[in-house]
Amino acid sequence: AYPAPSRHALIARFKGEYTTLADVPRVLSFVWRRPAPESSWRSTPTYQAIAAYTEQPFDSGKDLYQALAGLSKSSGIPAKEFFGSLRTALIGAPTGPALLDIIETLGVEEAQRRLLGEF
Repeated sequence: AYPAPSRHALIARFKGEYTTLADVPRVLSFVWRRPAPESSWRSTPTYQAIAAYTEQPFDSGKDLYQALAGLSKSSGIPAKEFFGSLRTALIGAPTGPALLDIIETLGVEEAQRRLLGEF
């Protein structure tokens, strides 16, 4: 398991993603629940592009995010498709909070596990 951030820190970080506090459990459900892996995830172009790349160690969420952003540009996969696929692997939906916020909230190791489909 990975260390869960404090509730106050989560609410502050994602304040632009919800309208009322009643929305918070829906917006932040990815923190406590891993998304169900799609059986087709490992055959997607995005997974193929990141598979070997995300196995290397990163010092911070920002380092992993920057590496993924660079890989998006060099992969030839349209950015919307690339980042939508990453979000789906990380939180179970193609749209949502900023990718850097997701990665930093989950932590590098948990983000890498989810991106590699290790559930």
